[in-house]
Amino acid sequence: MIERANLRDDPRPGWHPLAGAPARIRAAANRQRAAAGLDPILSRDELLEVEDRIARVRLAASALARGPGVWIDPQSRLAPKGVAPAGNGYYRASDYSPPVTRVLLATYGGTARRVEGRALPERIIRGAFGSAEQLNSEPGWALRDRHDGPMLAVAVPGKPALRAVAIDPCLIIEWIPDMTRADHADAVRRIEKGLACSLCWTRAERMIRDGVELVARARLLHVALEPSGAYPGAIVRAFRDRPGSAAERRRQIGEIATASDKAAAND
Repeated sequence: MIERANLRDDPRPGWHPLAGAPARIRAAANRQRAAAGLDPILSRDELLEVEDRIARVRLAASALARGPGVWIDPQSRLAPKGVAPAGNGYYRASDYSPPVTRVLLATYGGTARRVEGRALPERIIRGAFGSAEQLNSEPGWALRDRHDGPMLAVAVPGKPALRAVAIDPCLIIEWIPDMTRADHADAVRRIEKGLACSLCWTRAERMIRDGVELVARARLLHVALEPSGAYPGAIVRAFRDRPGSAAERRRQIGEIATASDKAAAND
């Protein structure tokens, strides 16, 4: 009866019908098996532990077969953020890339109550500057240190140092500063102390709705680092010396998008 019950409960290949039997019954059977030179019958818990160990070894071997990597304690501060190890603390080289300092700029969001040269409050409609792909195919727009200050970077198609990465919930710009440059390193330090950003554009198409002037379409000229921005959702964040993995980049973009959306909603 015990064998039949266990056959129904545990149909796994390789599991002995007595794996779920009481310990005293397995002990009696194992004494006879030992006398006959046979391996002992393991309990269910022991078999599950063996299966788990085998699965871990196979997973690690599979990760090793996919290319070079590094072994790191997943709890260590050196482990890639937002990336699960391929197996038993093994990170593929593609997951563990050199640290990167990245600046993300959420350029608008919410209503600008006071805009220079405009009589009404102003909002920018999502996608007013085109898609991220369109912006990245158009050379010339730039990142400046203040509207009337020096250029820190210029967008060049195919070059990742300055590019648009999203338009939801607003236009999000990515800048990879060259930390060997004094002006870039200084800008990052000031961003960490709380700089915001502002936009400069031309060829605007506008409409008025409920007492607010809406920017429906415009051509972006530059984004400027400023002590404060006109739009409540205009947020700048520096992610210094973070893992350069794609997963960590996605996490950072999601973080600033959420922060910008929240700030705009509280407007």
